[in-house]
Amino acid sequence: MDFKYDLIPLAGRTYYMTGFTNVGLYDLGGGEVCLIDTGNCEEAAQAMLEHLDRRGWRVRCVLNTHSHADHIYGNA
Repeated sequence: MDFKYDLIPLAGRTYYMTGFTNVGLYDLGGGEVCLIDTGNCEEAAQAMLEHLDRRGWRVRCVLNTHSHADHIYGNA
């Protein structure tokens, strides 16, 4: 399955990434971000990490809003 993500700015340092499941992002500064939920599968999460890596960002932490599959299955 081909996953495509677009980074959409919301306000300040807050973004979301469109995809099969939208994922939130907060820019912590210094090239580090906090993911807000991780999506619905490992493959989608890997594609998202590759997208972030191309921007020079690395995930420092993950915040899960709740335990539904479409929010946590990318945690691994």
